Amino acid sequence: MTDPYGLSQERSLNIGTELLEGNNNSYTATFTNNMYKNLSGGAYRITLYDEFQGERIELASQAYSIKIDRPVTEK
Repeated sequence: MTDPYGLSQERSLNIGTELLEGNNNSYTATFTNNMYKNLSGGAYRITLYDEFQGERIELASQAYSIKIDRPVTEK
């Protein structure tokens, strides 16, 4: 995944346990870095690879726009 700052993070998922076959499945990721606390939007890119014996082949890539509306706090 590439975030709006251009930083990449990756995670290996196993088909059948963490990455399920079928339609309308979901996957959740958590971001804990403080730089995301002030993020108000941008684009994320998810890229899916097949990896075998150290070789990777890109299977798909999709960009998603996100807009975060935060409640206004009084100072």
